[in-house]
Amino acid sequence: MKRRTAGFLDAEDDLLVAYSTEGTPGREALQQVVPEVPVDSVSSAIRALVIAGHRSLAVDQLRQSYDAAVAAGDVDEEAASWYRGVATTLAEIWDAG
Repeated sequence: MKRRTAGFLDAEDDLLVAYSTEGTPGREALQQVVPEVPVDSVSSAIRALVIAGHRSLAVDQLRQSYDAAVAAGDVDEEAASWYRGVATTLAEIWDAG
């Protein structure tokens, strides 16, 4: 990783400690979300957090695009089939109950 200078506020430093300290819930969660980056320092925690943030934003962008397509009535056959399957399953659960 190329070195970049970044200034963090005190509260942000506390966050980095929570994600880079062995045995903390933050570090454990980060290792589960980004297992390909071994978090063993503040620098590696920053790298893992950037990757996790990128992935989260990508998922959010996909969700927004999907919601916009549905709102515009642009639902393909695969999506319609999925909704029919969900409706059928819910009806079967309702009838069984």
